[in-house]
Amino acid sequence: MLVSIKGHGKEFDAYRTIFIHEYEMDLTRNHKLSEYEAHEKAVNIIDSAFLGEVGITNNSLFRIVKTISGAQHNVGYIWILSSKKDKSPFVMDFYILPEYRKQSLGTEALTELFYQLAQNGNTAITLRVDPDNQPALNLYKKVGFNITGINMARKLNSAPY
Repeated sequence: MLVSIKGHGKEFDAYRTIFIHEYEMDLTRNHKLSEYEAHEKAVNIIDSAFLGEVGITNNSLFRIVKTISGAQHNVGYIWILSSKKDKSPFVMDFYILPEYRKQSLGTEALTELFYQLAQNGNTAITLRVDPDNQPALNLYKKVGFNITGINMARKLNSAPY
């Protein structure tokens, strides 16, 4: 169900387009960046993670594949950031394509990911979720994630408040 994607090619390009669009929306909504600033930041993050010098990063991108009516379908993506020192990978992005949502595919994909990570000696997994994304919050709670904190941000300017 989880198929590794290299940082190039048609499959990577499809994910890159989705990530940039989704992350731009998050940055403009939650971090009050301009559309231009959000686009630049989104492009920089994904390109530095996957298109930089090979072997420098510990980023892994997986395509979520599901056999439906006898044919394999790409139903989403999972981006993981791992550290050799820390056995607790971070989910940078988890995305189920809109037409495949509400079919328990997120639960299936995360369950498989947990199994694979545990088989490789990992002891925990973490992620950040938009507090307004109730479907994602529900999914993560359903598969055993606990809320460990709240991220907050403030734009800095000359006024103290």
